[in-house]
Amino acid sequence: MILKMNVVIFHENNEGFGGMETLLLRFYDYFCAHGFEVFYISKHDTYSARGYSRPNMVFLGEAYKQLISRRFLIRQLKELGVADIRLAIAMDSFSALIAPLLSTIQRHKQCVALATNWVPNYFRMQNTKRYHPMSLAQSYNLKKHYNRDSILFMTSQYISEGRMILGPDWNATLFPVPINAARYSSVKRSPDRKKIVSVGRLASMKEYNLYMPEILARLVAKGYDVHWDVYGVGEYKGQVENEIKKGGLTGRINLLGELPYEKFPEVLAKAGYFLGMGTAVLEAAAAGVPNIVAVAYDATGITHGPLYAQKYGNLGEVDKTQELYQVEDELRRLLRCSEEDYQRECVRNADAARAYDETMLLAKLENKLRLKPIPPSFFFYSLLDAYATLRWMFTRVCSLASMFRK
Repeated sequence: MILKMNVVIFHENNEGFGGMETLLLRFYDYFCAHGFEVFYISKHDTYSARGYSRPNMVFLGEAYKQLISRRFLIRQLKELGVADIRLAIAMDSFSALIAPLLSTIQRHKQCVALATNWVPNYFRMQNTKRYHPMSLAQSYNLKKHYNRDSILFMTSQYISEGRMILGPDWNATLFPVPINAARYSSVKRSPDRKKIVSVGRLASMKEYNLYMPEILARLVAKGYDVHWDVYGVGEYKGQVENEIKKGGLTGRINLLGELPYEKFPEVLAKAGYFLGMGTAVLEAAAAGVPNIVAVAYDATGITHGPLYAQKYGNLGEVDKTQELYQVEDELRRLLRCSEEDYQRECVRNADAARAYDETMLLAKLENKLRLKPIPPSFFFYSLLDAYATLRWMFTRVCSLASMFRK
């Protein structure tokens, strides 16, 4: 029997709200429902204004970087009133530096640290700055303080990219994005087969927002009566608006702003098709919406097709072992479907989405409490502590210098 203790989640998040944030809420709610007390420590509060705040959520702003300092972390945990942490989940590579430090603080109480990655292209981006001191520290940390059982990555592609950076012997556990499949499988659908829907930030990684106006213009020119409803906010909004005007697509493309998460099932009930990636396309598939999984950071309009055509866990990566298609061709295929073929698409996608059900996946996460913690390196964390202190001093000096210049 596993004793119910404290769980802390670390996340160096951005200021937006997307699939990662909804994933964190599922982790939080799952552990609470199973008798744990959950603490969430992050950088930016992207929850309160949307009505998603939970107890024990702390947002540190730029001070989040100081958590690799043992003294600063002890102070934050005391302020939270948290002790006896049994499981620490790090949602990004920087946070993975913090989690093992908890074992040095608790001394007689070991803490299992899990490093996770649900961010497309992370290792490829890190490779461009691989000799930066912090990148070197993060790579060393993943090899030294974690093993295959305590590193959870979303796709086999991510794991392969990790080996290119960390060495051929490095490995991780495949752990895809979990969703509440039951919530979406119960959606009563009355689809509008003229309507394509996308839900996601109008920002980097979601470049399908940039090429879709041109694709829609070509479809309309070829006689397809089709509309595209876009939910999301971000820096691409102005560019998309310009493309709408340039293509004469006013009324065809509707920018509808941010969609409250609880309203998503209502949107899926009427969606004829879904274009997107990550959690959103997975939940759309669970509702039985025919879909196209867009490729992260791709502005050319390529895809491996619908969810059921992807390798397990892949929700927006290019897989060199699979055939690539054009988003426009896939949309035409779906628009030409007979009613019988359309219903077949609905069923195939819903069946594929069931493999991502959170009941099964999050139970595996809870079982990680049985792992034997890996003792952290005192010398490594002494260096990190010195780095954090010097960084804080440099920031203070720059701040004071800025005040004097004014």
